[in-house]
Amino acid sequence: MPGVALRVVGFTGLGGGVLMGTVIANYRQIARLFGEAAGWAGAAALTLEDEALLGRAIAALEDAESEAEQAAPGGGSDVLLAPNDQAAALLQTYLAERALEAEKVEQAVAGGLEARFDSNDIAWVRAAIPYIRAKLGRAKCAPRPPFSEEVATLPNEAKIAVLGDWGTGLYGARPCAETIAGEGGYHALLHLGDVYYSGSAAEITNNFLDVWAPMRAGSPDSVSRACNSNHEMYSGGGPFFGLTLPAFGQASTAFALANDHWVFAGLDTAYDDHDLDDDQMRWLRRVVARLEGRRLVLLSHHQPFSRLDRQGPKLTRRLAGLLEGHRVFAWYWGHEHLLALYEPHREWALHGRCVGHGGFPYFRKDFGAAATLPLRDRQVFRVLPGSGEVPGARVLDGPNDYLGDRADRYGPNGFMRLRLDGTVLHEEVVTPAGVELWQCDLT
Repeated sequence: MPGVALRVVGFTGLGGGVLMGTVIANYRQIARLFGEAAGWAGAAALTLEDEALLGRAIAALEDAESEAEQAAPGGGSDVLLAPNDQAAALLQTYLAERALEAEKVEQAVAGGLEARFDSNDIAWVRAAIPYIRAKLGRAKCAPRPPFSEEVATLPNEAKIAVLGDWGTGLYGARPCAETIAGEGGYHALLHLGDVYYSGSAAEITNNFLDVWAPMRAGSPDSVSRACNSNHEMYSGGGPFFGLTLPAFGQASTAFALANDHWVFAGLDTAYDDHDLDDDQMRWLRRVVARLEGRRLVLLSHHQPFSRLDRQGPKLTRRLAGLLEGHRVFAWYWGHEHLLALYEPHREWALHGRCVGHGGFPYFRKDFGAAATLPLRDRQVFRVLPGSGEVPGARVLDGPNDYLGDRADRYGPNGFMRLRLDGTVLHEEVVTPAGVELWQCDLT
């Protein structure tokens, strides 16, 4: 269903024009569709099969809201939630766009627009089913473009912005864009994936490309690239392939950037979930064959390992030769909705970086007795020891000032700024407002 722009007073983009706002459609908002009646499925005239599908989607949303209340009591169900569940994401997209089209929204306290469904909209439940079924499952994915041998050239002294899980159009996402646009001088702008809820055409346009555009304007000679992700694939991938890639001049879902000392290889870990298929491995082997002594940096949406989330065994098995041969110098990923800087891996010697804190409102974790390293702006690193094969990490913690009076319940947003200077890779952790929290050289 196409997105329809709604004129909302005070809801403007970076350039001052009125945008389609991000609509909060969590369990609480969607439950209003069912009213107080217990027989909502009957009222919507659903078959048993459709009722089961919708029930699973709603259960995923309810679980996410319950988890939110446990993790951030009183955090408010008008803050965006996006569980990693395809049916739930598609339901959120469909109902959010319908609410916007019907002007059944109001300004949310913490930002965005809150859907205001009621039991009179019960027909929307029935209408959502074919929308979900048309995209549900691996077989419904759009064909992926063939891999390209194109390599974008970076200068030997280059400045790069890395953002992950940024495609909300809310909270710290827009301030990150404003800072990067105002600073200018970037040679590459890289997104590690996730446009919420399901990467629909309207979401790609309004929550991602329209907010990204000023950053490109601030650095007119920059290259923009994006990694594929699970949320973009929830819509089948078509909008990502048909809108993001052409807008960025990006030939395929895997990409390469290089200068005389470095090769950055962006991987597609979403078309095959948290994995790489044979075609992509052949492409990557060709990239590696052309390294000619340059250092290899990987970029992806999904993580190879994690101190706080799932591991990536399919990825690491696929890349075992590169990893065990110490061919990967650094790896930047998102997906986990936080910033974590890992110690060099004991076996692979790579520098792992999770940069998934771009714009998603993630709950602060309980780090227990972990050591604290103070930073600026009330931010800290919590220092976690290694566990098994996973190295220790410094995890960014502190309030998210873009959540108003809920700031202390949510972790900080931000981005990473990389500077290439010959054989040195300089890293900077930056707040959405442009405050540099931490820096180091990887050599």
